[in-house]
Amino acid sequence: MATKTVQIAPPTQEASGEEKPKSPTKKVPLSTKSLGLSLFFSDSSSSQMDKHKDSREYGMRDSDIIQQSIESTPEQIAANVKLARLQSIFKDADSDGEPGLSMSEFKEALRRTSNKPIDEEEVEKLFMKMDANCDGTLDWEEYVSYNLLEYQEKSQMLEMLKEKPFPKDVKEIKTRHHDNIVRVIYSPHVHKRWTRLDYTNGKYVTVSKDGIVTFWSMGLRLNRIHTIPIPPDRATQPWFVEMCCIYNVNMIALASTDRDIAFYDITAKKFVKRYVITGLENCITTMDYWADLESKSQSVLVWGDTEGCCCGVYFEIQRGSGLFGSLPSKQEGAKRISFAELLKGHYPNIKAFRLAGIHDDWVSKMSYIPEIGCFLSCCQSSTTSLYLGDFLKKKSPAYFKVDKGLFAFDYCPKLNIIATGGMDYIVRIWNPYVNNKCIVLLRGHTKPVVHVVLVGKKHQVVSIDKSKTIRVFDLKDQSCIQHLSGRILSLGPFPISTIFFNPGLQHLVLATNNLGLLESREEDERYTEILSHNKPVSQILYNTIFKVVVSACEESVISVWDIETGEKQMQFVNAHTAMEDGFLTPLEITAMCFDPPLRRLLTGARDGSVKVWNFNVGAVLQEFSMPEASMVTGIICTPTKFYITGWFRYVGVYGDGEDFESFKIWPKKHEEDILCMAHHNPNLIATGGYDGTIIVWLRETGHTYCKLNAHKCDKDNTFIASNYRGDSAETETPVYDHKCDDESRIDSSESTRELDPSPPYILNSSTHQRMASVPKSRNVRFGGLLNQSKMDVEDPAQKDEDRPEHNDPLKPEESFEHPLLVALNSNDDVTGEKKDCHFTRKEYDNLTKNYEAAIEKMLFLETRNYADKDTAVLVASGAEGWVRFWSVAQGGRLLGQFNAAHKADSSVNTMVVDSENRFLITGDTMGVVKVWDIFNYCIRRRITDDASFSRFKKLTKTFPYLKQFSLDGVLNDEKSEILLKRPPPISSNPDETLKEPLILNSFRAHTKAIANLEYINDRQLIITASADCAIRLWTVCGKYIGTFGERWKQLPRIIKASAIKRTIPKDIRRCGSAKTMRVLNGGKIPYWSKAVAMVKQRGFARLKAQFDYLQDKDDLGSLVMKAKEEDDSSNILGKRYQRQVRHKMPPILPKILETPNSIAVYHTLPFADLSPIDITQATAHLDEASQKRCMASMKDHHKRDRKGDSPIGLVGHYNQVVHKSMGGTKHLAPSNRVKKVVSRHTKASVNTSPEADDRSTSTSSPIHPIDMSSPQPTTGRNNTKLKFPVIE
Repeated sequence: MATKTVQIAPPTQEASGEEKPKSPTKKVPLSTKSLGLSLFFSDSSSSQMDKHKDSREYGMRDSDIIQQSIESTPEQIAANVKLARLQSIFKDADSDGEPGLSMSEFKEALRRTSNKPIDEEEVEKLFMKMDANCDGTLDWEEYVSYNLLEYQEKSQMLEMLKEKPFPKDVKEIKTRHHDNIVRVIYSPHVHKRWTRLDYTNGKYVTVSKDGIVTFWSMGLRLNRIHTIPIPPDRATQPWFVEMCCIYNVNMIALASTDRDIAFYDITAKKFVKRYVITGLENCITTMDYWADLESKSQSVLVWGDTEGCCCGVYFEIQRGSGLFGSLPSKQEGAKRISFAELLKGHYPNIKAFRLAGIHDDWVSKMSYIPEIGCFLSCCQSSTTSLYLGDFLKKKSPAYFKVDKGLFAFDYCPKLNIIATGGMDYIVRIWNPYVNNKCIVLLRGHTKPVVHVVLVGKKHQVVSIDKSKTIRVFDLKDQSCIQHLSGRILSLGPFPISTIFFNPGLQHLVLATNNLGLLESREEDERYTEILSHNKPVSQILYNTIFKVVVSACEESVISVWDIETGEKQMQFVNAHTAMEDGFLTPLEITAMCFDPPLRRLLTGARDGSVKVWNFNVGAVLQEFSMPEASMVTGIICTPTKFYITGWFRYVGVYGDGEDFESFKIWPKKHEEDILCMAHHNPNLIATGGYDGTIIVWLRETGHTYCKLNAHKCDKDNTFIASNYRGDSAETETPVYDHKCDDESRIDSSESTRELDPSPPYILNSSTHQRMASVPKSRNVRFGGLLNQSKMDVEDPAQKDEDRPEHNDPLKPEESFEHPLLVALNSNDDVTGEKKDCHFTRKEYDNLTKNYEAAIEKMLFLETRNYADKDTAVLVASGAEGWVRFWSVAQGGRLLGQFNAAHKADSSVNTMVVDSENRFLITGDTMGVVKVWDIFNYCIRRRITDDASFSRFKKLTKTFPYLKQFSLDGVLNDEKSEILLKRPPPISSNPDETLKEPLILNSFRAHTKAIANLEYINDRQLIITASADCAIRLWTVCGKYIGTFGERWKQLPRIIKASAIKRTIPKDIRRCGSAKTMRVLNGGKIPYWSKAVAMVKQRGFARLKAQFDYLQDKDDLGSLVMKAKEEDDSSNILGKRYQRQVRHKMPPILPKILETPNSIAVYHTLPFADLSPIDITQATAHLDEASQKRCMASMKDHHKRDRKGDSPIGLVGHYNQVVHKSMGGTKHLAPSNRVKKVVSRHTKASVNTSPEADDRSTSTSSPIHPIDMSSPQPTTGRNNTKLKFPVIE
């Protein structure tokens, strides 16, 4: 495939033969503004610069330019003059006579033309941006092309970054209206203390022509429906044409074709007609209402009719009364008010006005404007299109004339402008004090504009035409920022009859016979999450020259970010595209790199295409594709060649700036897809495949240098295992020895987790002996490190037989679990039941070798000696979270490995190291970032104990995590669990190679997988890019600075973590662990610290006074006295002050520590042994005495009766009631207390069983009155038989 070279400069206007579209008059200043060379190019200057770009005559005079532009406008002539002057300055700056300006000549030209001092660094950056071909010189063509392309790309970027106020989809709400909805209003819940309307607490009300009134919640959920009944004097229902809300008295006003206005009370769930204004001459077409909530002294109701008249009623609302006096009662019905009487002033505190002949046609809309004390009305007439007037005639009226009239208007008090829409498809913006000419014309509609809304908060205009097309215009640059076609609005066949815009929620409600809701995308900043891209981020790079971050996402969008402020400088879309099903589809960018001078950007996509960019202006310099249309996964750029690899399993070489004939292919050595690529200066390139194979190539020749694979131990790589069996004294014990010579390999205890808690970084002798006693057979068993790390915390003198047995994964009875083991098990039954769920270590290793061995990321440690066999220079990470350190000398071998994943099922996708190879930073699929100390990991180096200990102290001050969590000296439970679930392969010799460097930091940076990492060496900052569409900036110690896309404060030259404000991303705040929160808070626990301090201050003294075991017995009385003195004394008057009391206060006792809604728990409670108590039975004498006492009280009550009563008295009445109940007479309801008692005892005696007591009579026998002289005692509680005596 031939190489395609793209010219930086765009085609001129003459070459293209097409007229360039006009842009808005407001322009974006160029980046050279700070250097005194900014040009605000207008349309004419841009076209003239295109014409003069190819000209080589620098001596053009101003008169020549003016002569050539006689027919041009004055703006074009001025632009031509400026361009000619700039061209002459450019020519004069060329002092050596060669074409173009050098760096020094460019600086000298800027000094002569700029009156301000210039920054040398900024000038060099600007020169490198303009020098597109990187030849060290800047000619006129490159200068002009840079300005044009930068302006073009920035204009497109600003156009794309403009906020879309509404979503594309309309939420449709079905209604029960059978006809068009004539009006949608908002009824707020008005409080008597409120001075303004609250648009977040209320309800919506809709009415249709057929008289159906519907109430809706704020979320447009149906609350209730009312149907207006047909008037008794009519056979059919009139049409309802208008409605408005009388919000200060909680009413709505409805106008119908009966030429009246009915007022309905909607308090709570009412819908009652209260007033009716009758006697209107014409039918109402529009209404509006306003009330003064601040002073509550005035309200205005205005309306327009079919004759073009404007009417208004001014109310003076008083407390306790309605609009027209007191409210009518239910019997009276609705109170009827004649409009003629209102005009004559028959009602106190009410003034009515009628202005006839205001318009020549129906009044389309009318609204009262309290800010200017006037009303606005419009009609479809060319002469009286818009009227601004006052009923009180305090201000002179004015007409705004528009051809063919107006349908709608809106006034914005914040901007003090009027927006109108009419038959000519144009939206006009007016100054209310200038009526002869509009301010702005907004075009774009193809049908008459019927609805207009001004959004003053965002400086926008929302307009709707008859075809249901919605357009949103930005008033700042007078352009359309959003267009919603009427075809996507599924609101039925009816046109949009009315709308309502909620300024509080920024929601737009549309109405036909159904409702449509366009919810604003504006959300509360407290809950919104800042995103850098709209799609998951795939690649990021940091440019050290221009101090920018370049990122790419799956939507094929490349963005350039300023590291100082976090703002986006440049963005170009559709970097890689392909035709799929007849549509141009953006392709995901899968690989990215800079050229050695860091001036150009190379990108590769999943279709095999590669492009070379000038990323400062977004111009393509070179483009080519790989023969196989497969994903590009790695790109390396050298001064003369490009090395490209991917899923096509080989390395392709292109010449920089050459055609396809220079393309070469290296031998195909990989059996699986290549996933990553790394470069080591000057002559090594490494490629990693899906099967875990790493091949190191010689860059100049393309020959294989070595081949590495941790999952294979064949005959070709037998030396890997033999060298790590302890045959060499240099590699027998990877610990620091005081007596070792300079040639010995030293893995200091600083870089391993095989640490003893005291002192740091120094292994004790017992650990040294146990590590030396590791068996050195060929079949090495895994688990040595785990067992050893557990033995480090045991007693060295403990016997082997007393130690607990540890699991050995090589034992036959030990089973391994992996999701793929179960999925690929061939012993599964047809029914889906597993016959055997135990898998051996060999089966597990075969699985990881075939499916879990992918190399996701590789990098070279540039500061290390790659020719040393005992020094690891290649780091590889990938599946299951394993990070392995390889030596490439003498065929290569594995020197160390550890698991850097946060959980067992995650993998390490990306890594990065600092320039000095001290820190290794890893990111996994759970969004966790970890920082490892690799300064002395797998390296031949001599270091003293004092230097090691001092370095550890410095790291402890830098990393809060190291101070809080990394001093345990052994592997934690999580790491042990990961190693048990995902052990390393046996072929990697884990007993010798499995060792973990010291972890310095660990925190969760994203909620999804981290795609890429970058490290800024001069400021010690970490840049993370994730699949959650966010790119974030952190300090190396874990302090959060910000997310790219939001603006933060200018970063200082030297960043101190203590000076950064403590902030946490919102998504991490929701799901972050306690360790992550502590790291992000700088090692502090702010909320727990306050709680602990409060408990210590208030509760500990009470606890000590309450519980004896917390204090000495001798101090108990003193503590109680001290607590009493603190309560009674005064800090101002002294300890001798005593509080005055009106009564004796109870003694102060220690308060019980209680928890709400829980049972109080006591440590001890005093008690005494229980002693038996004799229970005496009630005797017959006690029953007899009780009965006598009761009869005596009844006699005393009878004596107190009046003398004129019947002699029967209470006793006779008692006997009559008893005889009536026994003789079977009709039972009368008791009328007093005695009757109630008798009735209750009679029922009890009848229903009692005869077996209850032998002393009682049978229930079947009648009850006879007995004499008081022979009372019968009753026994028992529930089985008692009663006989009622006759009282004499």
